[in-house]
Amino acid sequence: MSGGAFGYAGGKIRDALEWVTDDERVQSRWPKTGQILRKLASVLYDIEHEIDWDVSCDSSIDDDIAFDEQSVAKLRECVSECTVTTREIDRFVIREMPIPMRNPQARLPDPIT
Repeated sequence: MSGGAFGYAGGKIRDALEWVTDDERVQSRWPKTGQILRKLASVLYDIEHEIDWDVSCDSSIDDDIAFDEQSVAKLRECVSECTVTTREIDRFVIREMPIPMRNPQARLPDPIT
């Protein structure tokens, strides 16, 4: 057999997550979530692909426990990297935000007439 034991689910998962995260509504309303989903898409694909090839007998995962631990570590690392990046986004947004929006108690300047 040549792959596809799970109907090439990894590619479908990756493609679906990329489709969702490419949507402007998602990008504008949930940028952090979209960023994490986008990064997870490729990690999930890679993990499922290795599982698929093993189950299909195209290749072999030699150590199931090590593979499991490595997969979990990759997922954790991915989410951790995204968390750091979203903090950077927060800092940028706050830095670029007009002062009255950073401090709701601040008074807006009088309009020029």
